[in-house]
Amino acid sequence: MISSKRIENISLISFLNCQLYCIYKVKFVGMFGWLKGKTEEEKLALQYKDLLKQAYDLSTVDRAASDLKRAEAEEVGKILDEIRQKN
Repeated sequence: MISSKRIENISLISFLNCQLYCIYKVKFVGMFGWLKGKTEEEKLALQYKDLLKQAYDLSTVDRAASDLKRAEAEEVGKILDEIRQKN
């Protein structure tokens, strides 16, 4: 049979482990969050934004090329919408 003193010690150890884990998550993971890789959704959003900017820049020079970039951006946008609907 486990004594009540031992149960208190186990509870205290569990509590302290939880506290240390929370501190770890906030300090270390939060501090080095920039090392975390981008998700597929973030990558597609950046690609979509970049393609729209390229299309806008081309619109004053070459309308046909601008339309092609805009079409590429729309395809990426559709894929991005599908991913967002799944989440």
